[in-house]
Amino acid sequence: MNGEELTTQANDESLIDFSFLYEISYGDASCFVEIIDIFLTSVPDAVRKLHDLIHDTDDWEETSRQAHFIKSSVSVVKVRDMYDTLGLIEKLAKEKRDKDEMVRLFGTVEATLNESYPVLEAEKVKNVALM
Repeated sequence: MNGEELTTQANDESLIDFSFLYEISYGDASCFVEIIDIFLTSVPDAVRKLHDLIHDTDDWEETSRQAHFIKSSVSVVKVRDMYDTLGLIEKLAKEKRDKDEMVRLFGTVEATLNESYPVLEAEKVKNVALM
């Protein structure tokens, strides 16, 4: 890699695994930043929508779709346990069961994602400097 080499954030490895992001961006800091930007602009709204679906409706089908949508995002930006937890929410919604468990699981999703946003922003800033 050259002067545009991507940086890592070793302190937060247990929260976010950036390895796939580095792989798909081929060492291009601008590509890395663009992917983080897309995540940071789309996921918070998607999480708010999932919150509303779980807490305020019994729309199992849309809840399942929304969990799947977010799951797709966290398959690229690998935030700790999010892929599996969203998969469980998606499965429960498809099976139309255990709303209380969905609420509990969503609480962990929300807390972990909220914890990840400042880490993602910091990593983005570090890589913007390399562009």
